[in-house]
Amino acid sequence: MRRAVDGDPREVLADLGVRPRRRMGQHFLIDARVAARQVAHAQIRRSDVVLEIGPGLGVLTRLLAERAKRVVAIEADRRFAEYLHRRFAEYLRRTLPDIEVVSGDALKVDWPPFDVMASNLPYQISSPLTFRLLDHAFDRAILMYQWEFARRMRAKPGTADYSRLSVGVYRRATCEILERVPRNAFHPQPKVDSAIVSLVPRPPPFPLSDPGRRGRHSRPSCPTSPTEPAASGNCRRRTSRGSPTPYAWRKVNGTTANRYSPSRRGGADGPEEDHF
Repeated sequence: MRRAVDGDPREVLADLGVRPRRRMGQHFLIDARVAARQVAHAQIRRSDVVLEIGPGLGVLTRLLAERAKRVVAIEADRRFAEYLHRRFAEYLRRTLPDIEVVSGDALKVDWPPFDVMASNLPYQISSPLTFRLLDHAFDRAILMYQWEFARRMRAKPGTADYSRLSVGVYRRATCEILERVPRNAFHPQPKVDSAIVSLVPRPPPFPLSDPGRRGRHSRPSCPTSPTEPAASGNCRRRTSRGSPTPYAWRKVNGTTANRYSPSRRGGADGPEEDHF
């Protein structure tokens, strides 16, 4: 039997009088076993600084904070940023280490130095956020993606799922799908399953332009970051019904965000982004 998380999101949302924004793809993890396994996969050490994107109601945040030195959670929806501030302000003074909630768009605000990223990522920003992550220094990341997106991350040359995402991830990190998460682990229930994915940075296995490594299925023109243009039509960019849309790269420009912490209060709206 599925066990609800501490502070069942369905009850919390009802108490807050807040409805998930389906048009933004907001889905909340409600299975405590999945949350516990995701945090266990992250192998948090007491010395680690953890970055979480889209904390929502703080299901993962509390579990991460119980293990880490510090947690920085970036939340685009002001309603939930304010809720997290209220929820953790008193709790922090009693039992937990430092938690900082940043109200803003995770693709635009400055990221602090961190060791681990652990997040249930918004589907709509999965691609640009992943590339931004791979441009940063970190030890490991345990992230929740849409199942089909996770498959593309690990796709092999010559397969239907192979894309610029596959190339970019392969060049920069070891990627492993740890488990498939059924759609009924979320509220409201999405139309697709999800996957917990591990990313561990590594040196490039070979230069992308190395002619000695180009095989029959290689696609040397595929860019490996959102800012690198494709030189030809080799990369997969289907837009038919039921197929992935072209990757909408967004330029990352550091901006100032409103930060909530026990020592800093108040705040203004930040750009909204969907999350789990």
